[in-house]
Amino acid sequence: MKRQGMLLVTALAAAFIPLCGTGAEAGGREVYYLAADGNDDADGRTPATAWRTTSKLNDALPAGAEARLRRGDVFYGPVKLKNGPDAQHPTVLTAFGEGPDPEISLYKVAVPKPETWEKIGDNLWQIDLLDGERATGNPVKDGNIGFLLVDGKIHGVKLFGKDVPAHQWEFKDDRRKLQVWSAKNPAEMSSDIRFAPRVGGIQFVRNAEISHVTVRGTGAHGANGVGENMTFRDCTFREIGGSLLYSKGDHYVRYGNGVECWAGSARIVVERCRFLDVYDVAFTMQGPSPKHSWEGVHVRDCEMTRCTQAFEIWTSRCRPGIGMENCSFVRNRCIDTGYCWGYDVRPNKGVSTPLLVYGYESDTCDILVEGNTFINSRLALIFKAGGIGCLPDGYVIRGNTIRNAGARPIGNSGGKASLARAAKILADIQANNTFDPPLPPPPPPPKQILCWGDSVTEGMAMPRGKDYPSQLEALLGPGYIVLNSGDGGENTITIPARQGAVALATAADITFQAGERAVKIGDADDNGLHTPAGEKIKLTAPMGREIPVNPVKIGSDFYKLSCRGFRWNSPTNRISYTLWLTRGKRAVKEQFTIPAGTPVSFASTAAAPNAHCEIFFMGANGGWDNDINKLIAQLRAMVARRGEDKPYLVIVPYWGGFRQEKKDAIKAAFGRHAVEFPVEPKLCYRNRPDVHLNENGYALLAKLLHERGAELGYWPAK
Repeated sequence: MKRQGMLLVTALAAAFIPLCGTGAEAGGREVYYLAADGNDDADGRTPATAWRTTSKLNDALPAGAEARLRRGDVFYGPVKLKNGPDAQHPTVLTAFGEGPDPEISLYKVAVPKPETWEKIGDNLWQIDLLDGERATGNPVKDGNIGFLLVDGKIHGVKLFGKDVPAHQWEFKDDRRKLQVWSAKNPAEMSSDIRFAPRVGGIQFVRNAEISHVTVRGTGAHGANGVGENMTFRDCTFREIGGSLLYSKGDHYVRYGNGVECWAGSARIVVERCRFLDVYDVAFTMQGPSPKHSWEGVHVRDCEMTRCTQAFEIWTSRCRPGIGMENCSFVRNRCIDTGYCWGYDVRPNKGVSTPLLVYGYESDTCDILVEGNTFINSRLALIFKAGGIGCLPDGYVIRGNTIRNAGARPIGNSGGKASLARAAKILADIQANNTFDPPLPPPPPPPKQILCWGDSVTEGMAMPRGKDYPSQLEALLGPGYIVLNSGDGGENTITIPARQGAVALATAADITFQAGERAVKIGDADDNGLHTPAGEKIKLTAPMGREIPVNPVKIGSDFYKLSCRGFRWNSPTNRISYTLWLTRGKRAVKEQFTIPAGTPVSFASTAAAPNAHCEIFFMGANGGWDNDINKLIAQLRAMVARRGEDKPYLVIVPYWGGFRQEKKDAIKAAFGRHAVEFPVEPKLCYRNRPDVHLNENGYALLAKLLHERGAELGYWPAK
């Protein structure tokens, strides 16, 4: 609503605004005013001499001053305040007068006349968004549009590549010109057509207080950046997101959050705010490879309605001690999460949950989610990339009320490797929160059996489900998960290293040159990773199968190992490949070196401590120098990883050449824990004596392991 002249100040407003004809003071701050009918050439110090634009505000508002925007007015363009001098003297953005909160609009607005649009095909119309004669509103020159708002309704179907709009209000853009499908000239369809460009609303700064403003109509974020001592209070963020973030080939990623808080932010408070119709998440803390933690970030007493998610965290490759500390999401109301325009147009609909946790590669997590009310969530309470079993320690969910919880009331379980931990976390969430209607009692967490070995464990040449771990799981039935960590070709040094029985370090300096993302560190004969005794690790391509080695921690950083050019030479029975180490998703900016002797640990080492039982088989690929005492010592080290009092079984090697006295030594060393397999041609691959078994051989091995485990009390007998 446009208003002319001086605002008549009511008694309520008088309590809020000092009545003075020149620049007023507020708590020692200089006060400046903005009004839609103001003048940027004025001094801005009174309502009568108010400035008009956010551009003037950004340029001229002094650090530590207070800007008051007139209620009921719309101001086009982003806001970037200056850093306040310190926490006690913040720069302030707030409202004055009567009526609805002032609106910071990022919309571009189509001039409502037919000549605004150019017809370029059957039912295809085009507008040049950077032409001020055709589009007004936000003056920033950007045409990467997140959605259209037509007569107050969001239309978010955006097309890319060779796709052409084919239905009413479908659109695509080249970041300047926008094409839209319309049955007739869009100006004849509506006199109110707006476009949400990739222009953020409010940029984070240091020492600032923002209250009683509405941020609306951005294809990017309502507010974002790195900030310190910032407060958002009684603000509204609505109609946000959908612009193109990046593309790779035919893969297009759109984005847009209400408030996005980057690493290094500290003492950020978002309270009593409203978030509506956000493409992605209402509030998020995120960032890769952070140099500083998030500290004291609190979201409280807010309302999030029709957002795809409400609260998100993610980070990657954090150094020790870097993470999210003293952060909280409390007493918020999250309504109709996933029932929104963002869900309708996004490809990854499975992440539409109030709580969202993508990768979290940090040893530091202190986040409390408490006292919130989640109403009518579309899918579940939480989505965790990799499954809820990967939820970081320190992410506490308690004392919340969940009404109409969705198709999966709590969350996604994830892969087999994390199912046991997932079941415990799901049970804890159910026990410590209130569900309406109540959920049935959760089942007990499944017990995990880990099978460590080489190609025999892997099940070489067998179809999926016919390896011995899969057949053992079928024999055990519900309540047990058997994980296959067999990698063909691995020796008795590498397998214990994957399990965690052997310490590892880099054998030589590893240098990433500027512009490199991956470097070669070894080959099939020497991976470039050694034990303290100098023994060489020889990983193979599966990289741990169901208990993967990645991510690999080297020193304080996380990396990924991969085999390139993997080949198996049957005549020589040899593997060849090169081993590469990858750091992150982007090339490094500056050269750096990982020194020789830097400690290395695989992700797979975390599996053993949580297992119910471990099964060991190795020896066919060397590493024990044909010394039975060395092989026994290597097996003992794997047993000792958890303790000899914990359930375990050892499969006695059975192939030709492993003489009976060696078998007897294994049985003597491990007693009833040792399981001997009666090898014969009809049980072997291609019915000839071999290390590898056929389907019947693996079935018998699974049966023998099941029977011995039952004898030892590890699980019930059939």
